[in-house]
Amino acid sequence: MIVLELLGQLKMYYASILEASSPYDVYEQISIQIDECYGELSQNNIRSEHRDSLLEIQHLHHRVIDVIQLEQSKLREKMTLLDKKQAANHQYQRYQAVQESVFLDRRQ
Repeated sequence: MIVLELLGQLKMYYASILEASSPYDVYEQISIQIDECYGELSQNNIRSEHRDSLLEIQHLHHRVIDVIQLEQSKLREKMTLLDKKQAANHQYQRYQAVQESVFLDRRQ
């Protein structure tokens, strides 16, 4: 019975990660509980009747990995865009610093 409870907890944890707007943040919060569930599962006797649940958990695990990698790639794209903007701004500021301002007094 304890094996089924642990498998149910894992399904719940993975589902909450997949439903979150920021999956990695949720994963960070509950990763310790996930590790504890896997640790307890390794100490129990898992029988063939649990095979379907294990396959479902494996599928959820792979989906979580995919979602987190997608989130990571989007963040990388944002960082690259920010770096490009900062580089352009730096070039513009450097150009302004090189140019001297000259004012002409036309009244003379």
